[in-house]
Amino acid sequence: MLKINNISFSYGGDEPVLTGVRLSVAPGEVVALLGGNGSGKSTLGRIASGALLPAGGEVSVDGVVLDESSRRDEVRRRVGMVVQNPQDQIVSTVVADEVAFGPRNLGCAGRELDARVRGALEAVGLSDAVDRDVNELSGGEQQRIALAGVLAMEPSYLVLDEALSMVDSAERPQLRSLVRALARERHIGVLAITHEPVEALGADRIVVLEAGLVAWEGTPDSFVRDARHLFAQALIQGPYTAALMAAVDAGYRLSCGVEPADIARWAQSKGEGTAEAIAAALRGDARAPEPQGAGAVLLEAKGVSAGYEKRNVLHDVSLTVRAGEVLLVAGPSGSGKSTLATVLAGLKEPRAGEVLLHPQAEDTAADPRSPEPGDVALAFQHPESQLFLESVGEELAFGPRQLGCDEAEVALRVANAREPLAIDDEMLGRDPFMLSGGQARRVALACMVSLDASVLVLDEPTSGLDAPARRRLHALVRKLASEGRGVVVVSHDLEEWVGIASRVALVADGGIAWEGTTLELSDDADAFAHAGLMPPEAWRLARLLTAEEGRIKGVGGIDPHNAPSEPLEALSGRHAGMVQAVDARVRLVLLIAGIAGVFCSSGPLALALWCAVACALAHAAGMGARRMLAALRPAAVLMAFIIVANLVSCDGTADVALAGAWGLNLAGAERAVTAVVRIAVMLVLSLVVCATTTPTAVADACVRLASPLSRWGVPVDEAGMVLSLALRFIPLVTDEVHRVELAQRSRGVRFDAGGMVARIRVWGSVLVPVMVGLFRRADRIGAAMDARCYHEGARSARDPLPFALRDKAVLAAGLVLIILMAALPHLFQL
Repeated sequence: MLKINNISFSYGGDEPVLTGVRLSVAPGEVVALLGGNGSGKSTLGRIASGALLPAGGEVSVDGVVLDESSRRDEVRRRVGMVVQNPQDQIVSTVVADEVAFGPRNLGCAGRELDARVRGALEAVGLSDAVDRDVNELSGGEQQRIALAGVLAMEPSYLVLDEALSMVDSAERPQLRSLVRALARERHIGVLAITHEPVEALGADRIVVLEAGLVAWEGTPDSFVRDARHLFAQALIQGPYTAALMAAVDAGYRLSCGVEPADIARWAQSKGEGTAEAIAAALRGDARAPEPQGAGAVLLEAKGVSAGYEKRNVLHDVSLTVRAGEVLLVAGPSGSGKSTLATVLAGLKEPRAGEVLLHPQAEDTAADPRSPEPGDVALAFQHPESQLFLESVGEELAFGPRQLGCDEAEVALRVANAREPLAIDDEMLGRDPFMLSGGQARRVALACMVSLDASVLVLDEPTSGLDAPARRRLHALVRKLASEGRGVVVVSHDLEEWVGIASRVALVADGGIAWEGTTLELSDDADAFAHAGLMPPEAWRLARLLTAEEGRIKGVGGIDPHNAPSEPLEALSGRHAGMVQAVDARVRLVLLIAGIAGVFCSSGPLALALWCAVACALAHAAGMGARRMLAALRPAAVLMAFIIVANLVSCDGTADVALAGAWGLNLAGAERAVTAVVRIAVMLVLSLVVCATTTPTAVADACVRLASPLSRWGVPVDEAGMVLSLALRFIPLVTDEVHRVELAQRSRGVRFDAGGMVARIRVWGSVLVPVMVGLFRRADRIGAAMDARCYHEGARSARDPLPFALRDKAVLAAGLVLIILMAALPHLFQL
C-alpha cells in the first residue's frame, strides 16, 4: 500500500504547501485527488512518486520508506508518474527507445526488455508504433507513450497529474477506460489528480485538498449525495453532472460506471420514470441561447492554407468571427486547431488565402488589413509558452506598454485584467514559473485581456483550471462577448463549452468539417462522427436515453473503443525509403568516408559525380530542391567569401584586368568552384543523414561503433546518452527562440519595425528569456530522467546488433564508390 502519513512540505522559506496530510492508495484502487489551484495537489503527487522529500511525516510504499538513502530509487521504481504535458516527460525521439528508457535504467536487457516494451505499448493500444518518431504522434498518442514508458518499469502505483486534460473527446474515454483496466486487471494503485467530473466520479475514492489539508474523503456516491456543497465547489457543474446527481438520487451507484452508456443502460432497466428524471436534469441548461443578432464580422479567414516546412496542416479554411459571439473550435488532436489559432492571430503567415481584420469596415480608420501582433489576443495552449518575464506584474503590464499606453492606462488595463481572474496583490510579485499550472493559466489569460483587443483567441483556456477559476473564465468570456468583442475558444472540452458558445466549427484533417450554431449541432447526429469526435457526454446520454436498448453503444458519434488512434497522414514529415532502411551505423560511416572522399576528389568529372550522388541520395530521402537550398543558405556567406577571395586578385597578376592592379584570376575561379561544390555536397550529404536518422539512432550508432573502447574503461554508453540528449536539445534552442518570439509578438512586439539598431535591441530582449527557458527545459528533462531511475553507469548494456546482409552490401558498395570517385583523376592520369 502507498501510505502518506502526516506529511508537511514547503518550498524554501515560504508558507507550508502541505500540512499534516494523510492519504493511502491500495493496490488496484483508483483515488481521485481534487482541490483548487495552489492547494498542493501536484506537490503531493511529486512527494508520493519520490520526486520530492517531505519536510515532515513519512511516505512508504509497500513497506519501503521514502528517505534520502538508496531506497528512494526503489520508491521511484514502484511509483510511476505521468504529468499533464507529455513533452515534459519524453526524453527520446523513437517510441521503442522512449519506452525502453526506464527498464534499461533498472538493468533490463535482451528478451525481458523487449517483452516489457511490447507489453507496455500493447497495454496503451500502440503496439504498432514501435519504430515511430515521437514527434510525429498526436498529443493523445504522446500521452499514451508517456504512460507506456512508466508501465514498462512495472510500477505498483501510478500518479496521474491531470494526464487526461489535453486529449480530445474521442481519446478521453479510451484513456479513462485504460486507467480503470490497469487498476482492475494489473492491480495497480492509481492516484489521479484531476479537475474533470467524469474522471473524478469514476474513481473508487475521492480526496479533497484545501490549503494543504485534507478537507474531505469518501466514495464518489457519498461525495455526490452527502457533500453537495463541496461537490459543487470542487467540480465544474453542467448538464452531465446534473444527470449524474439525478441518477445517484434515484439509487444508481457510480461504481457501476460513469460513462453515458452505463447510465443509460441502468436507467432503461429501471423504467420510464427514472429515464425521464435523468433526461429532465439534462434539459436544465443543455443548450446555449441563440445570438440576438449577427454582429459585424471582426475577423475573416478566406481559403487559408498553412503548414510547417513540407507539411501542410490547414487546407482551404474559411471562417468568420463576428462581434458579440463565442465561436467554439473543436477537433481531434493534430487536426490543426492550434495552427489555425496562430494564423487568426496574425502570428503565422498563411501559405495561401488571407486573414482580414474588420473586413466589412466602412470607415477609413479601420480599413480591412491583415492582423498585426497585438491586434488579436491569443492565449497559448500551454501557459508556460506565453510567459517570459520575472514577475506576474511585469507580465501583465508588458502588452499594454508595447502598444504605447501611458502608465495610467497600463495600470487601468492591468487592474481590469486581474479582477475577473482573481489575481491578487500577493501574486503580482511572484515568479510566473513558480506558480501552479492553474495559476499560470490565469496569468496568461490576464495578459491577453490586458491587450483590450476586439478579438480574442483562447487555446485550451480551461486546462489546469479549478472549478471556481473556470466559472470566472466563463463569466469573463460572456462579458467580453456582450461588449461586442469576438471570442474564439479552441478546446477539447465540448461538454464545458457548448453551453456557452453560440457557434461551433469542427476541424478535421486540416479543414472545416462542420460549422453552424450550437442548436444546429445538437440536431445533427452525424456531425461529430464526420470530425472524428465524440459528442459531449450530456448529448450522448440524451440520445442514449431515447435509443433502443440494443443500440446504446456508439450512438451519436464514433465508438470510443474504436476511435482512430493513427495520426493524420499530414503529420508524417519523413519518407520511409531506401536511405532509412539502411542501418544508422552504415549511414554514419559512409557520411564520414564520403566527406573525406569529397575533399580528396578534384576535377570537373569527379565533382560532377559527387553532385549527382548527393542529389540522388537527397531524392531517395524524400528531400526536394527547396529543402536542399534551405540547407545551403546558412553557408551562403561563407561560399560568397570563398568565391571573392579566390576570384579577385589585387596584386597585378590577374588574368583578366579590371582596374589598375585589380582583376579576375581564372585559376582562383577554378579553386573557388571546387571549394563551393565540396561544401555544398558535404552539407547535402549531412542533411540526408540528419533527415533520415533520429538523434537517438545517431547516438546509438556512435555507441555501437565505439563499443570496443569500453574494454579500456572508456564510458561509451554514458557518452552516448550525453550525445543523444545534446542532439535532442539542439532543435530545442530554435524552439525556445521561436516560443519567446511568438510570446512577445502576441503582445504587440514588432520584430520587423524600425532600423537596424531598433531591431537588434528588440531581438536582444529575447536572449535572456531564451536562456532562462532553456535552463528550465533542461531541468524538466533531468527530472524526467530521474523519475525513471537514471544513474550514470547503471544502465543495461545494449544487445548485440549484427549487420544485416543488405547493410554489409551497402557499406561495401559505398566505400568502393567513394574510393573510385576520389581516385578518378589519378586513374585518368595513368
